[in-house]
Amino acid sequence: MGAIWGYRGLVREILRALMMDRAEKKAKVCATGGYASWVLRGSGLRIPVDSDLTLYGLGKIFELNHDKR
Repeated sequence: MGAIWGYRGLVREILRALMMDRAEKKAKVCATGGYASWVLRGSGLRIPVDSDLTLYGLGKIFELNHDKR
């Protein structure tokens, strides 16, 4: 249970720090990773979870590099 609270606190603190900067107030936030849903469950934070975001990024990098050949 301590790990869940610790990670939730970490996420809340990062979001708080981002929101203090005027330039970052309009930033879009998305949780990724295998434990994102686990950490956010019951937290009250309204953050979308995209478990495939890294794969999308890797696919885009491949496409950009493949087109250069």
